[in-house]
Formats: sequence, C-alpha cells, structure tokens
Amino acid sequence: MKTCVQIVQHLRPGGIECLALEMLVQPPTAERGLLISLEGTREDAIAAWPRLAGFGDRLVFMNKQPGRDPMLVRRLARVLRAERAHVVHTHHVGPMLYGGLAARLAGIRRLVHTEHDAWHLLNPARARLVRNTWRIIRPRIVADADLVAAQIRRAARVPVTAVIRNGVDLERFRPGNKAAARAALGLPAAVPVIGVVGRLNAVKNQRAAISALSHPTDRTIRLAIAGDGEERKALKQHAIDLGVSERVHFLGHLEGVETFYNAVDCLCLPSHSEGYPLSLIEAQACGLPVVATRVGGVPEAVCPGSGRLVEPGDMDALVTALTDTLREPQPALAREFAEHRGSLSRMLAAYRTVMA
Repeated sequence: MKTCVQIVQHLRPGGIECLALEMLVQPPTAERGLLISLEGTREDAIAAWPRLAGFGDRLVFMNKQPGRDPMLVRRLARVLRAERAHVVHTHHVGPMLYGGLAARLAGIRRLVHTEHDAWHLLNPARARLVRNTWRIIRPRIVADADLVAAQIRRAARVPVTAVIRNGVDLERFRPGNKAAARAALGLPAAVPVIGVVGRLNAVKNQRAAISALSHPTDRTIRLAIAGDGEERKALKQHAIDLGVSERVHFLGHLEGVETFYNAVDCLCLPSHSEGYPLSLIEAQACGLPVVATRVGGVPEAVCPGSGRLVEPGDMDALVTALTDTLREPQPALAREFAEHRGSLSRMLAAYRTVMA
C-alpha cells in the first residue's frame, strides 16, 4: 500500500493543522494518508485537541525538543521507509528542512513543499538558508497565495510550481440555523455578535476586537471569541479594564467551529501577520461576512462584495468596518466567493496534479 505522508511542525489547533487533517482523510495521491508531527507526543496532542484521537495510527509524533536535532533526519527516514511513503508533503520551513532531507535519504522522489507564510524570508540569513536547502532537496514548491509566491521568488529566488489556495469542505461549512447555533453555544439570541476565531496570541491581535467594543457604537454588540492560548488571561483583563467584559464571551477551543460561524453575524480577523487564513474561507462558506486587516495573503481570501479590509492599527477604520458589515452583511456573496475560491475538492485536484 502506497502512503502519502504529510509533515507539520506540531499538531495544535490551527488553520494549517486543520488543513493537514483534511488532506489526511482524503490524500491527494496514494492509497493511504499519514501525518507526522515533529513536535510533541500523542498523549499531549490529544489532551489539547480531542479530535486527534479519531485518527489512530495515522498520526506519528517525533517528540522533537527545542533546538537543532540532526538525528531527526535519520529517524524520519526510517519512518518513511517503514510506511512505504510514496510522496512526502511538508508544510512550513522546519518540516521542509527535516522532512525534505529525510525523504531524499529514504530515496523518495516525489517531494512537495507548501509555504503558507513567507514573511520569514525577509530575513536575508533565513532566505539564504531556505534557498540553499530548496536547491539541495529540490521539492515542488506550492504557495498558498499569490503574495506568498511573489515573496518566495523575490527573496529565495527559486521557482514556484503552483499557487494552490487552501480549501474547505463546502458541505460541512455552509449556512445554518442561527438561533440553534447560538443556543448551543450559550450566546444571547437577539443582539449583534461579532466573532473572532483562532489561537489567542499576540500575532492574532484579538485585543483589537475587544478594544473596538469600547468605541462609541451600538452598546448591545457582543464579541464571541473561539480559541485558546497564552493570551487568554491578558485578554480577559483587557476586557475588564475597558469595562466591556460583560459583552465578551470566551468560548475556548471548539471542535464544531461551523456552529460558531453560524452563531455570529460577522467574523473579525485583526491579525498583525497572516498567510492565507483558512478561517476566512470557512466563515464565508457559512455565509458570514468578514472584516480583516490587510496583511499577508488576507486580501486574496476576502470577498470584495461582502468583506472589508482595514489597515493594521487603524482602530477607527476597524470600528467603522464592523459597524457597516453588521448593517449590510451580504451573506449570499460571501458564500458564492467561498464556492469559487475555497473548495476543498478543487484544492485536492490541484495537489493531485502537482504530485503526479
């Protein structure tokens, strides 16, 4: 049985990790999918993300410790040989370095690397390291956004095989019953609710969405935050300091995130940095308009008819965009955009072509 192996840095809830799980269920090529996490253990990963328990022996954890680990290449190569890997697909630079070298050591010819966010290539030393590694292992390079492809070509000076935008299951992510979704999550029924989803950290900047509630606007508006992370305590304190804590709902990590999208009235993504965010496509597939900062590949993931983009740090523009979006949501346009731009089946078909 031939195996399509993906390699990621870790398996904590996030857009890339959710995408990898979708491709594990439906591998673009070969007969079986396997997903290798460089960091962590199975027990710790499942404790933080219960969904992983259902994937059984299709998940492998290398438990890499911080710092460089030259022996990891040999350990990975042994796994690839034992699993009869037919193609190796890496996500991000760390997995590409270790997984790419391991694939070549194991004699695997089909190697695909997807770059999800090439901002790190702005560092000349990092760009040189990546360029030299790519030239040694020679993967087929996929960018998940036009901007990422342009950054790779400019900074690393290596060819990009294809731009393949992240896709979502349009049957799972579709418009649903808002009243039922709110009841399931314990959200109030008759007020506007802005949603924020993602790991709670400084880069995602959920602080800005909380701050938006304190500006002169409709005081009935609530904010629902789905996700967990190191900033949770600080964000709760920020809401208290601004006097809006009773209007902010911290929901923690949610397995059925499609219920969350159907419970809120718009999605806010005020990040400082992004690649091509899967959450924006998921939300729009559910007919949800989005407001996001103009960073990374975000403009490529936002419907021009229903979504709005603001500059990072412009709080007045963020408040105005959220207010206007709540007033004129345009759900049909959002869904149509996701169907055209973010289909999982279309994404998998594109990867099959690259991996052939």
